[in-house]
Amino acid sequence: MEFANGGIRSIFDDPDYYAKAFKTWAGFASKFEVLAGWVDEVFPGAIAAKLAANVADKESPLRIMGVGSGTGSMDCDMMAKLSAHFPRIANTVVEPAGSLMLQYKDLAKTKGFDTSGWVWRQQTWRQYMDSRGSTNGIPAGERYHFISTTHALYYMTNWQDVLMEMVGCLTEGGMLMIIVVAEDSGCSRFWKRFPALENTTFKFITSGDVQQVLAANGIESELFQQKSSVNIDCCYDKDNNKDAEHVADFLTQALHFQKTAPPDFVKEVLSYVAEPECSFKKGGELYFNNDWAAVVVTRNGVLQK
Repeated sequence: MEFANGGIRSIFDDPDYYAKAFKTWAGFASKFEVLAGWVDEVFPGAIAAKLAANVADKESPLRIMGVGSGTGSMDCDMMAKLSAHFPRIANTVVEPAGSLMLQYKDLAKTKGFDTSGWVWRQQTWRQYMDSRGSTNGIPAGERYHFISTTHALYYMTNWQDVLMEMVGCLTEGGMLMIIVVAEDSGCSRFWKRFPALENTTFKFITSGDVQQVLAANGIESELFQQKSSVNIDCCYDKDNNKDAEHVADFLTQALHFQKTAPPDFVKEVLSYVAEPECSFKKGGELYFNNDWAAVVVTRNGVLQK
């Protein structure tokens, strides 16, 4: 797969390398700690309490779905909060990467969840939707009280359609939570500056884009923004080659970006990333503004079970 500016391959062309680059990026971003903090501080009031008010029947299982849940770290944290209101939770996981799903299963067991009734779908969203109503046991009219997708919408073909399909899979009173890059983040400004880096597998989608599509379809949404940053100082440290390569590649979504892109383009990208529009200095080190936002939709009405 090639980028619009030619010759630069997508990081997804090498899944093993992508996993390594993501691990490095997440480490410099304290990604999972930030997500866990948001679940502790914001999720209970923004979603869990509202679901508790919308769902009258607490005896039946709360039906939830995670889309592109990865290793399940955030999903498990959210379920722990939901368990305070709902003693029974029926969880469906839609995740195309088998290795990540296995990690999710192990994590859920470690945290003490009863996964015996959970549904594991190693599928893309499109594969899941295409299988609804088929002979494999997914009811055509299956609905959920809560659907979440965290930094996964970027990877979905025809994401605008996917967004509306997710809304359509909610029960009345159900809630959808979509976490993506914040509209006013440094990451968003970086994407707008270098649209040639966008490729057919990874789309530049921000919270503003999501809310715009929802509004165009007459759907109201709430926005909960979260501060987040990534230490990118290594990208300018010639002695830290491996970390620098991983971080630069994940930032640009390009495979071996600094080795394969034209030198002038590499210089332009790294120069712009270091500007105040994208980054800030803290403790003498450079941090990329990677703020994200949770867009939350509540399907109107108190749901009927």
